[in-house]
Amino acid sequence: MADTLFWYLITTALGLATFPLAFRLLPGLADRGYTASRALGLLLTGYLFWLTGYLFWLSSSLGLLNNTVGGILLCGLVMVGIGLWVYFSKSGDDDDEHLLSWVKEHGQLIAVSELLFLLAFVGWALVRAYNPDISGTEKPMDLAFLNGIRTSPTFPPQDPWLSGYAISYYYFGYMLMAMLADLSGAISGVSFNLAIALLFALTLLGSYGLVYNLAAAFKTKNSADNPAFGALLGPLFVGVMGNLAGFLELLRAVNLPILGAGFWRWLDIIDLNEPVTGTLWPPSTWRFWWWWRASRVIHDRTIAGESFWIQPIDEFPMFSFLLGDMHPHVLALPFVLLALGLAFNLAAQGQRRLTSTQLGMYAVCYGGLAFLNTWDLPTALFILIGAAVIRQIATGEGPPLQRIDLVRPALNGAAILALGIVLYLPWYISFSSQAGGILPNALFPTRLHQFGVMFGPFLVIIVWFLLDEARRHYQSMNWAAGASIGGMVLLTLVAMMAALSFLALRIDPSLKSFVLSVTGTATETLTDAAIAEQFPQAINTVIKYRLLHPLTSLFLTGALMLALARLLPRRRPEAADDLITGGNASPRHIDPATGFVLLLLILAGLVYPVFAIPAKTGPMIRTAGEPAPTLDGLDFVRRLQPDDYDAIRWLAEHASPEDVVLEAVGGQYSYYGRVSAFTGLQTVMGWPGHERQWRGDRYPDYAGTREEDVQEIYNTTSIIRAMELLEKYGVTYVYVGQLERDPHYASPAGIIKFSRYLAPAYQNGTVTIYRVDQPIVEEQP
Repeated sequence: MADTLFWYLITTALGLATFPLAFRLLPGLADRGYTASRALGLLLTGYLFWLTGYLFWLSSSLGLLNNTVGGILLCGLVMVGIGLWVYFSKSGDDDDEHLLSWVKEHGQLIAVSELLFLLAFVGWALVRAYNPDISGTEKPMDLAFLNGIRTSPTFPPQDPWLSGYAISYYYFGYMLMAMLADLSGAISGVSFNLAIALLFALTLLGSYGLVYNLAAAFKTKNSADNPAFGALLGPLFVGVMGNLAGFLELLRAVNLPILGAGFWRWLDIIDLNEPVTGTLWPPSTWRFWWWWRASRVIHDRTIAGESFWIQPIDEFPMFSFLLGDMHPHVLALPFVLLALGLAFNLAAQGQRRLTSTQLGMYAVCYGGLAFLNTWDLPTALFILIGAAVIRQIATGEGPPLQRIDLVRPALNGAAILALGIVLYLPWYISFSSQAGGILPNALFPTRLHQFGVMFGPFLVIIVWFLLDEARRHYQSMNWAAGASIGGMVLLTLVAMMAALSFLALRIDPSLKSFVLSVTGTATETLTDAAIAEQFPQAINTVIKYRLLHPLTSLFLTGALMLALARLLPRRRPEAADDLITGGNASPRHIDPATGFVLLLLILAGLVYPVFAIPAKTGPMIRTAGEPAPTLDGLDFVRRLQPDDYDAIRWLAEHASPEDVVLEAVGGQYSYYGRVSAFTGLQTVMGWPGHERQWRGDRYPDYAGTREEDVQEIYNTTSIIRAMELLEKYGVTYVYVGQLERDPHYASPAGIIKFSRYLAPAYQNGTVTIYRVDQPIVEEQP
């Protein structure tokens, strides 16, 4: 309870300290950045702490700003000082409202925002307390990063699963959570679950702020209604509602006779055609991990109709928060919403150009997206450039509307990107991507009905909105520009797909065999000459198949054409914000039929959280034999592996950050790597498969024979050979627990040698930890 309170107070204090800065720099937002101030404060403080710590390490200084609580507090105080300086200084803008006056006038917005954040944070912390275990999937990996950062004295942080090397990953989000963990003093098992709860709350708050600002911009022209309550649809849609897979699972559980086997075959979502074995309640009895399948609703089949061996992952926020993996795409969610808010501010702040201070803030935020989750940056930057184009059209800064000026917005986006790269340059230098390139999806078109299962309620809203805009602004919409640019975008994407496919085939000729197999041709017995001979026909088959399955592409292209026709009007808007706010029309109303359909779809989307949360967490009332709710994600180790738990705690308390611990190496998604993950101390090798992903082509150079060497250290009966390898990797402690004693991993004679030649530093029932630099002198090899 105290840890939860500390996390809430720390993030709230950072938000309050940063709000004066957001208020000054985000004049285009109706909430003046209030709802984004927590995320902004956390990001700016984290960036300052990371950068100064990195620079102090490079300069071999006294380490005053190394990775310590004192360094974090100092950076937090700097942010407080900046906020106070901004508050008491004058901006020089005639229309700049005084912050206190604004606060008094927007009490409803502030009250709803604070209540939303508090309820979301505490509520999801409660959900995590009923399902806290940091086990399964990739949670141990996330914990290893979190603990590795907390343990490292400097940046870049040490990689717990590859001793001697720094983390090669986008670790900024983990660092932000580690910063809060250190400030609160919470153990990592608790901090892990509080981080998931905080990300959930920040995502809901950020989506609320975005919708509030959009609705408030429209309200300035058309209504006196306060959007403070209506904007709650934002967090409902973005963070709470699931896709329609949960609703389909419910229909399957109810087993309506009207939905026969043909419907489920047509739907063709993996596992949804299987019979339900459980009862309607509790939903955990429907199928094993049915809630997991909601993130796999797109089912790719080959041209021959066979299920492909790799299937796309289509996660959505509620699934991610329920799963509880603290991955970069989850850590980045609040900051993606922050970037979208900055883009809208650019479009909505009228004639004002970005000041140098604004430009710096944009660069820190957009540059930080690459460090948080690199794949979010291109989309966010594209939206920012689009916002700059809209601003030019709305304010009349660009050329005549017959010509669209993309040069200046693109240059502005490039400038922000370049400055962002410079600001985060130390990370770019140390980062090695696991990505091997971009392979276009030329063979598996997404079927429209499965696309609808993923985005159903949103598609209805988008279609209705675009059609209503076309009805309202038919005369001013630039139909020619929308059709030509939309069609050009489609043709460009097709050309890029073809070019990348051609390039991939030139680089890797073995892909020809893959293409043939996808068309249904057995390639096992074919020679290279036969494959080359049949390849042109396979390409014709692929092209024909794509042309016969165009619905999703045509739907998205049509929506894009309508949007472009509205955003690129044939005449200049009468007022600068007409294009952004919707102009001087009468208030918009949803017709009853559309509203009814939308309501049904929203309720269908809400089926997922209503049934998936109890399916994942189990009953809220626990019996005597069931574990009590706790936020400690490592409590399951205390219950199931008490000797490991006590030994790992001893290591965490007594080992130095520079120490290296030897433990058994095993498969990923398993209990292997538990000592390094739970302590943050380095081990010689953790999960080899993940290290291979992170290191890419450089993995063999980094890993060498570590996996084999670790097993040899445990297995060999020669202490001389064991000591050679231990010294090679700088091992301080040898951990011998149940995994290390497994006869399939090491021989009993190999394990016994440690007790003959090394002094135990810690020992309990099944675990012994040996100190390598304290051999038993009396014994000789």
